[in-house]
Amino acid sequence: MRRLHKSISGGKSRTAYEYFFHDAKWDEDSVAQCKADYFFEESGVGVGDRIFLNVDDTFVEKKGDETQGVGKFYDHSEGRYIHGNNFVTSCLQVGENYIPHKSRMYLKEDATEAMDEEFRTKPEIAYEEMIEPLETPKGTDLYVVFDSWWYSSDLIGKINNLGHEVVCRLKSNKKILVNGEEKNVRDLAENLEFEEVAFKVRGKEKEYLALSLEVKIPELGRVRLVVSRKGEDGDPRYCMSTDLDLTMKEILQIYENRWSVEIAHKEANQKFGFKEYQMRDKEAIERFMQISFLSWTIIVLAHTTGKEFETVIEEMGIGEILDEVKLLYLIETVMVIKRIVETSTSKEELGERMADFFWS
Repeated sequence: MRRLHKSISGGKSRTAYEYFFHDAKWDEDSVAQCKADYFFEESGVGVGDRIFLNVDDTFVEKKGDETQGVGKFYDHSEGRYIHGNNFVTSCLQVGENYIPHKSRMYLKEDATEAMDEEFRTKPEIAYEEMIEPLETPKGTDLYVVFDSWWYSSDLIGKINNLGHEVVCRLKSNKKILVNGEEKNVRDLAENLEFEEVAFKVRGKEKEYLALSLEVKIPELGRVRLVVSRKGEDGDPRYCMSTDLDLTMKEILQIYENRWSVEIAHKEANQKFGFKEYQMRDKEAIERFMQISFLSWTIIVLAHTTGKEFETVIEEMGIGEILDEVKLLYLIETVMVIKRIVETSTSKEELGERMADFFWS
C-alpha cells in the first residue's frame, strides 16, 4: 500500500488507500459484472454467440500466519505442499479474447471457524460467487470450463439448471454407460477408431487423434465424450460436454482454451502484481485483486479498441458503482499505470514496474 500512494503524483494518503480497500462501501461483485458487461459489449457478442467462463484455482505462498486464510495446501501444478493462500479464480473469454473475472479466497475448515464463516468447498465457491451471479447478454450461450479436479455431478447439474453448458475433463477411471454396459472411460481408447483432428488455439496449430461418442454418466445423464491423444503413442485424455450438439473439434478447442485462465493468472501477476499483496484481511485482498483485474481489463480494452483510458472507464460505468471520491482513486491508479505503460522500454521493465507499483 505504501508504494501505491507514493507512486501517484499528488496522490492521496496511505490511510485513504487503506480505507478504500478495507472499509469503503463498494461492491467488488458489481465492479466485476460491470467489467464483464463492457467486455461483452466491446466483443460484439449477440444472439447465438458463445461465452466461456474458465474456472481454476491458484496459490500464493506466504511466510508466517498473519494473513487470513493461510494454511498448508497441496499445489498439484508444482507437485508439492505450499504455505500460503488458495484462491478460486475465473476468466471470461469470447473468441480469442479474455479478461480475468473474479478471485475468491478458499478457507479450510479450521480457518472458517476462526473467522466465524461458513465452510464452503471450492466448487461451491465457484458456483455461488462466479457462475450463478454472472449475467450474460440475452440469447448468448455460456459454457463453464474446468479440469477433472472440479468434476462434480452436483456442480454440473446446478450449472445446467441455470441454462448453461459444461465442458470439462474426466479422470480415466470415470464410470460411464455405453449401450447399457458400464465401463471406465479409459477402456474406450482400446476398442475404437481414432481420426485426425486439427485446429488453431491462441495462434498455434493443434493436432490430435480423437474419437467422439454419446454416452451416459449414471449420476449425470447423457453427455458427449471425446477421447484424444497426441500421436499413436500419446496418453489418452478424456473430455465431456453437456451440449450434445458440439462437434469433437469444438469440444477439444473449447477445452484447450481453458488455458486462458492460467495466462490471465500469469499476466495479471507479472503486470499488476495481483499476488503481491501484503494485506492481511480476506475482504481487502479480494478487493485488491478485483481492482488489479479491472486495471488489466481497462488497459487491454483501451489498447484493442484504440480508446482513451478515461473513455473506457466512463463507458464501463464504474462511476455508477463507486462514488466520486472512490472513482478518483481508481482514475489516479489507472493514470499511473498508463504512464508506466507509455514510458517502459521493454516487457521486462514493464513487468517489474507494474509489480512494484501494485505491491501493496
